[in-house]
Amino acid sequence: MQLMTAEGDNFRSGRWSPGANQTEMSSYMANLFVKFHGLEVFGIYETMNGVSRGNDQEFTQTALQGIYRFGDFYAGVRLNNVDNNDGSTVSRTNIGGGWNMVEYVQVKLDYVTQKYEGPAHGAIDGGKFNGLVLEAAISF
Repeated sequence: MQLMTAEGDNFRSGRWSPGANQTEMSSYMANLFVKFHGLEVFGIYETMNGVSRGNDQEFTQTALQGIYRFGDFYAGVRLNNVDNNDGSTVSRTNIGGGWNMVEYVQVKLDYVTQKYEGPAHGAIDGGKFNGLVLEAAISF
């Protein structure tokens, strides 16, 4: 396993903040949710235009998630992509499932692939992550 870090090894390594340093900004978002029996599909389309340090910026995010619930378990896939007007992108795919152990307690396991491409990412251009993510959550 190789660890990819940004210049200065800081906690923001790998973070891409489209709204940072904006002097002008407008954003539009559309969300779609459809449920049919145990199948749930959720989609996002978002676009942002702005000016940062005198340069025009444009970002687009698209996401699609589909899960199927059967009893206390579910399986699903999530696709997410963010790109801008200088050719930089972040793309992520999650495939996995989960278990609602009891009300408010959930455990999930996903295989995740994430890539950073383009000049906006500096030292981590071409960086990627592939691996398993195990999460547990208590929510109220």
